[in-house]
Amino acid sequence: MKYSVVFQIMEHGSVRPDSCCQDEPFQVEEPTWIPSVGDSVVMDYGGERQAFIVLTRHFTYDGTKVTYTVNVVMRPAAKEELDPRFNP
Repeated sequence: MKYSVVFQIMEHGSVRPDSCCQDEPFQVEEPTWIPSVGDSVVMDYGGERQAFIVLTRHFTYDGTKVTYTVNVVMRPAAKEELDPRFNP
């Protein structure tokens, strides 16, 4: 089974995420590689490396059990949020 993951960004103060998603498609074989709410994610977005915090995850099952789509909504992470995660 494959999981297609779509990352969407919700800017601070927005009520809904941007309609565009990450720069490159992302698929995994196991759902354990899908970030959870509260996780930090660093990825290329808008042509540059950026850090985000996961707000929500939504799983869509198409009934065929071949590919599931997971929509992950994230917000930009502030540097002070990430420092404790990488410098305990």
